[in-house]
Amino acid sequence: GSGAKVEGRRALMDRERRLARAFVEFLQNDATITTKNVAPRDAAVRSLTHIFKLEEADVSAMSTKPQSLVDIFESGAAQLNVTLPDVSSVAPPASTQPVPPAASNVGFEKFLASLKKTKFFDGVVDGTPEYDARVEKARAKFAAKTGSSSAPQAPAAAPSASATADPGAVERGEMYKAQG
Repeated sequence: GSGAKVEGRRALMDRERRLARAFVEFLQNDATITTKNVAPRDAAVRSLTHIFKLEEADVSAMSTKPQSLVDIFESGAAQLNVTLPDVSSVAPPASTQPVPPAASNVGFEKFLASLKKTKFFDGVVDGTPEYDARVEKARAKFAAKTGSSSAPQAPAAAPSASATADPGAVERGEMYKAQG
């Protein structure tokens, strides 16, 4: 009865915690992390540690594991006969591509800095989709205030998997956008 359900949930939670620990280790040992990406990476590690209630001992114990998360992922994909897409030719996300300098960048950067002193960015982590959406909203507001169509534009990012997996997400996003 209910004892089996509780035991099943506990086993699922343990598996999820092991996966979270493996992902934290992957992030901490990722050699491709640049100085610019350290803060978002550390925020992700803190979030995973908090959400899955990982202890420092849980994370440090992972470093003795012989296989990396990438090895496990690739082995699992091969076992399931899943063909992984080649991402070596995919452009990096828009947030890592530098915006060309322009005279309007200075004005926009000052405008953005003033917004960061207000509650506009409260509770939002730099580099997340929500942060990027707020920056885009700020660009639109800056362009409207200055009458400038030359507010610096970031390249358009591809829709995230989470946005396309939930058909109602686009409608809710448009509703929130309309609300301002």
